[in-house]
Formats: sequence, structure tokens, C-alpha cells
Amino acid sequence: MAGMRRRGRHGGGGHSSSERWLITYADLITLLLVFFVIMYALSQVDKAKYEELKKSLQTSIRYVPIEGAGKTPHVIGDGGENDTVVPMPFLQAEQLALTQLSKEIGELAKEEGLDQEITTRMEQRGLVVSISNTAFFAPGEAQLRPEIVPVMDRVARVLQPDPHYLRIEGHTDDTPIRTFRFPSNWELSAVRATTLVRFLVERHSFPPSRLSAAGYGEYYPRVRNTNEANRALNRRVDIVVLRSALTGQEPQGANASTHQEAPTSHGQ
Repeated sequence: MAGMRRRGRHGGGGHSSSERWLITYADLITLLLVFFVIMYALSQVDKAKYEELKKSLQTSIRYVPIEGAGKTPHVIGDGGENDTVVPMPFLQAEQLALTQLSKEIGELAKEEGLDQEITTRMEQRGLVVSISNTAFFAPGEAQLRPEIVPVMDRVARVLQPDPHYLRIEGHTDDTPIRTFRFPSNWELSAVRATTLVRFLVERHSFPPSRLSAAGYGEYYPRVRNTNEANRALNRRVDIVVLRSALTGQEPQGANASTHQEAPTSHGQ
């Protein structure tokens, strides 16, 4: 009986030992299957993101191949005389940064219940953050409403770390204005733009050289001024986050190493 028990154990153990490698093999196959499933899933996500990025770039930037650049495409700014050549990897990184900035502004506006008053859109020149004059300024005035200042503080904190040049543009509708301070919509739109510039510089320490202001009056409406709803859309201040390719087209001041004193003039 003892011998039978020993033979039984050896026989069963020998059979089990000879097939033990199957367990390890099955585990390896399972792990490989999981690995390739994960890799496939990641590749599909990356492909989707790439296609979205490519579509966005094609609608906002003009592609121009540069001679001698091989197969690496380059990009020319906005199609004007002062176009700037930008390597594609840099452009892709910049586009992603602007897209993330747009997302953060959109989430902020939604949290504040102002997603109709603060909107973003991507243009050829960069990211445009439109701020409704109706919500942020009293009619015919250029000072921010006191209750809206905390919202602008949040917008400023989102924009502050971003290194891009900001152009602040004031717009009005076609309703004429003629007051002592604002003889026309030109003055009103320009002062509203400079109000935001001063807000960013004085309250949030933005570098002044990173900012500029422009007043366009009623001459660049988003939609036709056919009704009050359209006029409300046209009354806005746009914060334009300029692409790096266009920043070089802004006026450049003399730096310390090249600065020369201008001739003294006694004219007024």
C-alpha cells in the first residue's frame, strides 16, 4: 500500500511537473494580450488628438513648404509681407497651449455663470477672448463694474503665466455717442481697451511691454447691427493672445545696447 501510495504520488507529481510550463506560458500570453490592447487604445487616442490638432491648424495657419527643409513642413504667419517662418513642432506645441488656455477660460466663465458674456474662439492670429461690454461696463462708461472685478481677477490669473503678447481691442455697436468725455465710439472703445490694460498692469503686474491697446469703434462688428441682440454681441473688448509668429510684427523698442539719444527738439 505504501508503495502504491508512493507510485501514485510520483506519477501524479511527474505529470503535473511536465505541464507546469503551460501555466507560465498562459500568463505570458495574457500579459502580452493586455499590453497590446493598451497600446492599441493609446494609439487610437493619440490619433484622434492628432487629427483634431491638424484640423485646427489647417483652419488657422497657412502651410508653406520651405526649400531645403526636406520633409519637415514649416508655417508662415498670416500670409502678409512680414510672415515669419515657424517650425512645425513649435507650432503644434503653441497650438496645444492656446487650446488649453481657451479651455481654462471657458471653464472659468461657466463657473461664474458668464459663459455667454466671456467667450473664446481660435483665429489665424491667435486665441481671442471676447468680454461683453454689457456685463463688464455700464452704458457709455469705461470703468469696470465693481461686481465684475473679481471675475476679471480670475481671468488675469489664467492669462498671467502665459508668455504670449496680448493685444486688447475695444469695440462698440453702431449707436452714436457724443459726450464730453467720449465724443465718438472711437474714444469709448479705446478707453475701455486701455482700462483693461491698466487693470492687468497695475493690479496683476503684467509686463507693460507685453500689452497693447486699440480702439475700433463700431467698424469691426462680429455680426450685423440689425437688432439689439446683435448689437450686444458687437459691444465687446477682445483680449487677443497673439501667436508667436505674429508677435514679431508688433513695434519693437530700442534695447539698452542699441539705444541712442534722440536729438533735442524745442517744438511742441
